[in-house]
Amino acid sequence: MRQLAFIPLAFFFVASSFLSGQNSVSARGNSATATFSARSFAIMPVTGAPYCADEVSEHRQTLVDGTHIIQTDTRRRVCRDSTGRIRTERSLFGGPARHGLINPVATMKVIEIQDPVGGFTYTLDTQNKVAHRVKLAESPNPDRPRLARTGKAEPPPPPGANSSAETSRRPQFSTEPLDSKTINGVQVVGTLNKVVYPVDWEGNDKPITVTTETWTSPVMQLTILSTNSDPRSGDHINRLDNLTPTEPDPGMFQVPSDYQVVDETDTFKIQYTAQ
Repeated sequence: MRQLAFIPLAFFFVASSFLSGQNSVSARGNSATATFSARSFAIMPVTGAPYCADEVSEHRQTLVDGTHIIQTDTRRRVCRDSTGRIRTERSLFGGPARHGLINPVATMKVIEIQDPVGGFTYTLDTQNKVAHRVKLAESPNPDRPRLARTGKAEPPPPPGANSSAETSRRPQFSTEPLDSKTINGVQVVGTLNKVVYPVDWEGNDKPITVTTETWTSPVMQLTILSTNSDPRSGDHINRLDNLTPTEPDPGMFQVPSDYQVVDETDTFKIQYTAQ
């Protein structure tokens, strides 16, 4: 049986000036240990477009018996200033809450400051008042796109395989522009990507249509809203909530004066304890 060729779907809300991240995390009781990479890659920062917003991911699905499932996860709080510096605050453990339970370590936050002007990224240990500093390295791919990418069309068929019969058995991809509009006070332009899987592609007796609608702000270089609708799995929505396109407090992008700055050249760990 053939497998459905899903469109790769990635959401890059922030026109980020770095490529780094948390490698792993382990928890026991009321404590957790996170391991971070000491490699951060600088890419072109976005200047002159400050903002703060919450990155939210939501999954909506209706089951055959009519049951509605809605899972919402606020991934992180992001602020960017006019120079392109970025501050992010996120939970140590991602994902929506399940079964109504609250994990004591779920309230632990990771705070990172990316400073393309100074050439460093900082991960703040708020409990021990330590700022782990990593030097930004030159990006291996400086032309990496900053806006959301909603997938790419399937490569063209080989020569001699473009008959109408052959084409009808292949997924059909299309892209069309959408009229501009305003979302939460921000002017955005839209794109609709569609893929139609033909009958019997995976035993289906009717065509399966999957759509991805993406709305971006060219001025802010941000994806404000992106919705992937798939009849098999429901709607996956990524959006920016509480968006304020104004200059954040400059102090948010500075290491507090009572913090010790430690230069990191290898992976490092931070120990968190529930307060």
